[in-house]
Amino acid sequence: MRELGLPELGAEDIAFDLRTIPGDLTEKIGQTTETQLGRMLNPRFRLVEDNGVNNVGRLLIMENEDTSLPTLVLFRDSFGSAQMQMFASRFSRVVAVWQPNIDYGIIAREKPDFVVSQQVERFLVSVPDDAAGPTNAEHVAKKRTAS
Repeated sequence: MRELGLPELGAEDIAFDLRTIPGDLTEKIGQTTETQLGRMLNPRFRLVEDNGVNNVGRLLIMENEDTSLPTLVLFRDSFGSAQMQMFASRFSRVVAVWQPNIDYGIIAREKPDFVVSQQVERFLVSVPDDAAGPTNAEHVAKKRTAS
């Protein structure tokens, strides 16, 4: 983070809690996992938008009170959920989009300093189509039409 000019996380910034949670795969076989989850102490960011879509298509926007920090657009899957507080505390604005492919319209609108595409390998059975894949609006419309 230092090389990117981002503030580093110190021990005073984060606490770890032991929790029993269902994991994506363990939940499918009726098991839970005991794991340590990090949480930010004294977070200085707030959620300013949540489109309310479950899973693929969900779009969250978080803003940090420190507007001097760079901005981030994050294309993610469920693994990114555990990273949201860390990103939101180190960037002035985070647009987090739950979808496998990059939506260039969001990048053009946001003009972020950083773009991250994060997918766990089990979702790479079908390679995301960054050139012609569905936009976030298309993912959302498909979900809302189906419900």
